[in-house]
Amino acid sequence: MNNEWYERLTKPLRGSNGKIKKRWKILLVIVVLFSMMSCQMALDERGEKIDWPEAGLALRLPKPGSLRGTILDSDDYFSVNLKNVSKKEFIEYVQRCKDQGFKEYVVEDDDDDYVAYDKEDYKLDITYYESSESMGIKLDKPFEVTSIAWPSSQGAKLLPKPKVLKGIVHYDHEDSFNLTVGKISKDEYKDYVEACRKAGFTKDYTNNDNSYWADYKSYHLSLSFEPNEYMNIKLDKKEEVKEEKEPEKKEGVSQSFKDSMKEYEDFFDEYVDFMKKYKDEGNPIEMLADYTDMLTQYTDMMAEFENIEDDELSDEELTYYTKVQLRITEKLLEINE
Repeated sequence: MNNEWYERLTKPLRGSNGKIKKRWKILLVIVVLFSMMSCQMALDERGEKIDWPEAGLALRLPKPGSLRGTILDSDDYFSVNLKNVSKKEFIEYVQRCKDQGFKEYVVEDDDDDYVAYDKEDYKLDITYYESSESMGIKLDKPFEVTSIAWPSSQGAKLLPKPKVLKGIVHYDHEDSFNLTVGKISKDEYKDYVEACRKAGFTKDYTNNDNSYWADYKSYHLSLSFEPNEYMNIKLDKKEEVKEEKEPEKKEGVSQSFKDSMKEYEDFFDEYVDFMKKYKDEGNPIEMLADYTDMLTQYTDMMAEFENIEDDELSDEELTYYTKVQLRITEKLLEINE
C-alpha cells in the first residue's frame, strides 16, 4: 500500500489535528511498540561488548567471564549489567567475591541475590535475573563519616535524636529526610526503635530483625540496621489522599447520540463513495474541487467528534459507537480493493 492510499485510509481515524484519535491510537501504538520491542530484543539479546576497567572501584572485584552488557563507573560507585550469564556462572562469581573478602558483613545470601560488605565497608550487591539470564553487579564506596546536625523540620521534631550523630545526610527537605549514622551496636539500634515507638510511630508498623516501618500523624518512618553497624533513618510526609466523587453513570443510548452517530456514518458512506469514484476515474483534476470540499466536510465532522470523551459515554453508548466505527472501517477497506 503506498503512502497516498494509507493516508486516505487512515484519515477518518484521525482528529482535526491530523492525529489518530485515542480510541484507535491505542491499537496502533501496541503494534508499533511490538515491532520496536522485537527489534530491540534482537539487539539486546547479546549486549554490547564492554571493557573491564583497569582502575577505580572495579579493581576490588574479580573480573567476570561474560563481558557483554552495560557499565557505569564513577568515584562513588561501580555498576555493571552483564548479558548471557548462566545461574552456574552467577554462583561461581559470588563465591569468587567471597574469596576476595566480601563476606565480612553479609546482608543477604540467597538463590539470586548476594549483598555483603568487606572489612573496609565497601558494599557489594550481586543480583541474578533468571528470566533474562543476566547479572547485575553494584559496588558502593564507603561514605565519609563526619559529625552531622539533626534536621530541624517539623517531622524531625517528632523523632528522638540518636545518641550517635556521626554519619552522612543523604538529603534533608522540609517534608522528608534520609540519613545514616554509626557506628552503633545492634542493641543501640533496638533501643532507638523502641524510642520511636514511644514517640508515637506505631501505626501500621512492621518490625523485622533489621528493619522497622511505621506511621505517625502524617509521616512514614523507615529504619534499617546494616551488619556493618550503621543505621539508616528515613522520614517522609505521606501524600494526602482526597476522596473523589465518582461522576454519575449514564445509562442507555440517548436519541441525540443516535442522531449524531447516524450523521457520522452517513458522512463516511458519502466519503467512501466519493473516494471509490475518485480512484476509479484516475484521480482526475476535474474532481479536485469536490475533493477539497469533501476534506472540508471531514474537518468539520471530526472537530465535532473530537470533543467526545469515552468516560462521558454510557456503556451502551460506547458499545453503540464501537459498532458504528467497525462498520465505517469495513467500508473504508473497500476503497483500496
